[in-house]
Amino acid sequence: MKRSYVPYIFLIPFFINLAVFSLFTLGFGVYMSFTNWDPWTPIGAARFIGLTNYIRAFTEDPVFLMALKNAFIYVLYEPFAIFIGFFFALILNTAIKGRSVFRTIFFLPVITSTVAISFVWNWLYDYQYGPFNEVLRALGLPPQHWLSQIEILPGVPIALTSIMLMSIWQWIGLNVIIFLAALQSIPKEYHEAARVSGANAWNRFRHVTIPLVRPALLFCAITATAGSLQVFTEVYMLTRGGPGTVTQVPVVWMTIQAITFNEFGYGAALAYTFFLIILAVSLIEIRILRRGGMFYY
Repeated sequence: MKRSYVPYIFLIPFFINLAVFSLFTLGFGVYMSFTNWDPWTPIGAARFIGLTNYIRAFTEDPVFLMALKNAFIYVLYEPFAIFIGFFFALILNTAIKGRSVFRTIFFLPVITSTVAISFVWNWLYDYQYGPFNEVLRALGLPPQHWLSQIEILPGVPIALTSIMLMSIWQWIGLNVIIFLAALQSIPKEYHEAARVSGANAWNRFRHVTIPLVRPALLFCAITATAGSLQVFTEVYMLTRGGPGTVTQVPVVWMTIQAITFNEFGYGAALAYTFFLIILAVSLIEIRILRRGGMFYY
């Protein structure tokens, strides 16, 4: 049979896109991180400075270190979003009326632009006219500066907590859909066999439901950790990393370095440093969850 090369011709645009916008930019970014290049200097005139940019990130840039701390604090919203999502998935997995409508309602924030959501939540947090403060006033409580540098816990400004609250609201729906799909994929025979064996509702939940949704839990944990560490739009739209630098996060800071200060080399070094940190965290998380029996392969 004669081999046809026509299908490969249609794959050419994909490989061109991959080579130009992925492989080339990845390699060029690595090269930039070892130079002092800025957009006003010809690339051929960029001076190779070795690991200077990487050393500077940890020895001469306290804002980057604060941004790393804030990123790891931001990860703390993840367990709340996963737990709440799992709780609502359990409710929707029962035979309630309008289940499809509730699924749509939960998922709407996920597919809505984060920029648009940020505008709405910025209004909700407004000190003078925001609904949150109106509720506090109606209860006889003092209004709050939700996006200020006031610390609700040592080292945790209320502004960062307010951004985390918005993220919990936005991403609960994704966890609901993932967990609901996992719950509905459990064969009914398993629960029936456990019921016949005398297992009560709690034991069926503990020994049947939980083990079979662990892969979904692993997926939610890994993606939520990586996503929350890379938070950008929420912080940029609500606080720009302020007041001052109290809500600064790595992706916003590396963008400021590259776009505002025109230090493309240093910005690239921050990006690849943070990439290695996220990779290390993800591998550690996978290893911990694997030891906990959450992998089946």
